Amino acid sequence: MKSGTATELKTLIDPIIELGYPIVGIVSDGQQSIRLAFETLLPDVPYQYCQYHYLKDIAKPVVDADRKLKMELKKSIRGIRDIERKIEQAQTQAAETEHTKSEQPNPETTGEESLEVTEAQIAKGYVAAVRALLLEDGDPPLELPGMLIYERARAIQASLQRCLDKKRAQPTS
Repeated sequence: MKSGTATELKTLIDPIIELGYPIVGIVSDGQQSIRLAFETLLPDVPYQYCQYHYLKDIAKPVVDADRKLKMELKKSIRGIRDIERKIEQAQTQAAETEHTKSEQPNPETTGEESLEVTEAQIAKGYVAAVRALLLEDGDPPLELPGMLIYERARAIQASLQRCLDKKRAQPTS
């Protein structure tokens, strides 16, 4: 179609009506020309605004606020690359220390360095989870990306806190 005027839409819809199938309802995105075309051609048939589009329109302020939330959350996560570098440095140091210690075994420090490597691997897992948050898009208005990021970031934070609490509860030798 060259345009979406009600007159032009009527020429498209009229042959479908002439097929004789019962039309019990009409659902559209609410475009004015579509509504006018159907009101003229089928005045007694119930018309409904598409629920998704309806929600999208009435939820616009919420979606806009969520977009700002998403942007602010992403800003707060920006320092993640520095954390990744620190983890990489810690892993390298632990691996070098472990290699040096394996050449000169000491029963008192056995397993200590591998704990540092394990902790670095766990930290890398948390960083990967946080990085995945940065890719979250959601599907507004039903799945708000800012809220998804917030909820998942809180879950990661709670998990990390549980790990830290367990580590502190462990007696150090």
